[in-house]
Amino acid sequence: MKTFLMMLAIGLLMACQPQSNKSEATTDTTATLHEENEESGELTLNNGNRWKADSITNINVSALSKIITEQKPATLEDYHAAAQQLQAGIEKLLMDCRMKGDEHEALHHWLEPIMESNGKLAKSTTVEEASTLYNAERERINIYPQYFE
Repeated sequence: MKTFLMMLAIGLLMACQPQSNKSEATTDTTATLHEENEESGELTLNNGNRWKADSITNINVSALSKIITEQKPATLEDYHAAAQQLQAGIEKLLMDCRMKGDEHEALHHWLEPIMESNGKLAKSTTVEEASTLYNAERERINIYPQYFE
C-alpha cells in the first residue's frame, strides 16, 4: 500500500506540470534566469521577491509544517509513523495543486526534495538515519515562507 501511495504521489507530481503562459513581452533576461533555475532544479526567489502561492497551497503547507513541528519522534517506529503522516500531507498538497507557470515550478523545486527525503524516511533502518532525514525535511518545510507568500 505504501508503494502504491508513493507511486500515486509521484504520478500526481508528474501530471501536475505547468503550462507556459509567457507573453512575448517577457524579457530575455527573465527568460534566461527562469530557464537556468528550471534546469538546475534549484529553489530561487522570483527576481528577489517571494513567489505567489494560492491559498490552498499555503493551507496544505501549513498542515505539513504543523505535522513536522508537533511530532517528536524518538523511535524508528515513531519516525515511520511521522513519514506516513507527512506522505498523506504531501499527497493532499499534490491533489489540491492548482498553481501554474513559474510559481508552480518554484513550488515543485521546494517540494521535490521533501518527497525524496520522506520516501527515504519511510524506509529508514536506524534512528540516526531517520533523525537526519526528518531534520532535513523540517528545515526544507520551514524555508517555505522565505520563498513563497
